[in-house]
Amino acid sequence: MTTSAQSQALSEALAGAALSTTRPTAAAAFARARELFALGERIDMARLADDLGVARTTLYRWTGDRDQLISDVLWAESKQTLDQLLADTDPGVVPTCKVIGARFIEVVAGSSAVHAFLRNEGQRALLLLTVPTSTYRTRLMQALIELIERDAERGYKPPESPELLADSIISLGERFLHNGGEPDANPSPEMAQRAIALLLRE
Repeated sequence: MTTSAQSQALSEALAGAALSTTRPTAAAAFARARELFALGERIDMARLADDLGVARTTLYRWTGDRDQLISDVLWAESKQTLDQLLADTDPGVVPTCKVIGARFIEVVAGSSAVHAFLRNEGQRALLLLTVPTSTYRTRLMQALIELIERDAERGYKPPESPELLADSIISLGERFLHNGGEPDANPSPEMAQRAIALLLRE
């Protein structure tokens, strides 16, 4: 999956569509998929369709194929985390991308849902998360680029292009994923924070 186009389910979810109590909706399908992910369970399209009481053809029309749905769920979880980190970061801190990048890696490294996803999906998980042209990584890249550009507007002078810095921060985070999130096989979040600080030095 190389497109970053949004499915109906993701679009409705990000728009805050209300979940109907009387009939299944695209937003409800997406909410259920996120619930399964958070519980550390495998997202299975047949089970999801049964849970909602809809035909699989309807589910696929709402969510796209399984890879797209998983990518959209991963992005929704990541966007929620990034938005919360931005809200929690002192607005006087520049560059904020240094704090947010390090904290994001720390959250991912400690996420039981991410660890379960890596176990459940194996190599497929790494492909969905780390292939440079994948939907998820493309969206994450754009989000970090925008953070760095926002910092630049507030006086930060990036030592390299926002694109290169964003890609480097993401690549550092991917070390946690390639090693299955195992603490002994990865740099500590504190080391990640120091590495990001070196990358972002003016």
